[in-house]
Amino acid sequence: MSVKNSKISNDINIFGGYGYIGSVFHEIYGGVRNSREDYFPKTKNILYLISTISNHTFLEDPHKDIQTNLVTLIKVLENVRLIENATFNFISSGFVYGENEEIVNEDTPCNPKGFYSATKRCAEQLVEFYCKAHKINYRILRLCNVIGGVDRKTSPKKNSIHFMIEQIMEGKTPTLFLEKKEDKTIREYMDVSDICHAIKLIMTKGSKNEIYNISSSEPISQQEILEYAHRLKFDTDFKYEVTPQNEFEKMIYIPSIRMSNQKLKKLGFSQNKNIYDIINNLVRSKK
Repeated sequence: MSVKNSKISNDINIFGGYGYIGSVFHEIYGGVRNSREDYFPKTKNILYLISTISNHTFLEDPHKDIQTNLVTLIKVLENVRLIENATFNFISSGFVYGENEEIVNEDTPCNPKGFYSATKRCAEQLVEFYCKAHKINYRILRLCNVIGGVDRKTSPKKNSIHFMIEQIMEGKTPTLFLEKKEDKTIREYMDVSDICHAIKLIMTKGSKNEIYNISSSEPISQQEILEYAHRLKFDTDFKYEVTPQNEFEKMIYIPSIRMSNQKLKKLGFSQNKNIYDIINNLVRSKK
């Protein structure tokens, strides 16, 4: 982002404000950011983004998802309850829905796969129960896949679209973790700036004590995205390799996630960038 919003305000307290989404939100809308281990709210309007980022964290440290997504959350909530008339806006993930062949909405039962997804769902339930018990207003916002802008922590497991587009720009052949070539991984993607716009809109106009999906409702396969990026750079056929999933990856893999955004649209939300706008910007930034 290069131009800040003219409506910058310091009435929003951002936990996790130095991460990928938090940094962009702060640049557009301002707000007060807490340092890593500062668990004390600075305002009544709280945006909570502290989280692990991948189901693969479990393999490195099975305690990390629990410590970050649950223990730290309760430390913060214990201080939020001391703030009169606070509103706690909790950022969650569409991965809490788990595997579902249908389009999911906010009332769809959740069946998460993996420690990250399971602890995010548990965190939602803790937020609901804790806030109701202590009469704290809350909102839960479930995000689709976030791309665009600058993410300094891309990898084959985290924000993999960024990582694979970088590979394409370098003339390398990307690898998809699939059982066979004809398999597709279907996701919905939104630019990080649109994600921040949706978060701010919900914080401003959304009903309290509700869950909101933030999604494009435009599912697309990874292969389609990468082929589009390849053709922007090269006038040749797109090629990619497939590596079969190991047993752990099969356990956490979700072939398709499609989220309804009708509740968000009723607040007046509209995207500024579609998936092709986002990929155009990513390719230009890598040239």
